[in-house]
Amino acid sequence: MGTRLPPLEALRYFECAARHLNFTAAAKELCVSQSAVSQKVILLEEHLQYKVFERKPRQLRLTDNGEALFQSVHGALNQIRDTVNHLECHKQVTQLEVYSMPAFASRWLMPCIHDFHDAYPSIDLNLAANFAEPIYRNEEVDIGICHGECS
Repeated sequence: MGTRLPPLEALRYFECAARHLNFTAAAKELCVSQSAVSQKVILLEEHLQYKVFERKPRQLRLTDNGEALFQSVHGALNQIRDTVNHLECHKQVTQLEVYSMPAFASRWLMPCIHDFHDAYPSIDLNLAANFAEPIYRNEEVDIGICHGECS
């Protein structure tokens, strides 16, 4: 049992390429070049000292060893992904950034803040009332209440 674990990034690239059976599609999903995927797979094969793919013109197939490795890596990555998603869903929100127009904030939101705080005492509510609509891509706003179209 002295075998070292293969490079984890190489395993991730291999899993993606094996799932698609295509280096170009894997590269697109991973936001890297096709060459980067190919190099990581070669690195993995060198580490393992066996081929994981049969490379033929316009065709990529898993070897028997590659298929066995894919099943294991695919299952492990899915389990990790599921666990992270589960933990993310149960992460405690401690701060909530809310944007609205001043009139809406003063007439409707402000009277509700006391009830919100009673119901969720551990959440720090920050209300940003401003005439200028925030640029949602650039600002930390969890909830934006707008009149008309929001960007």
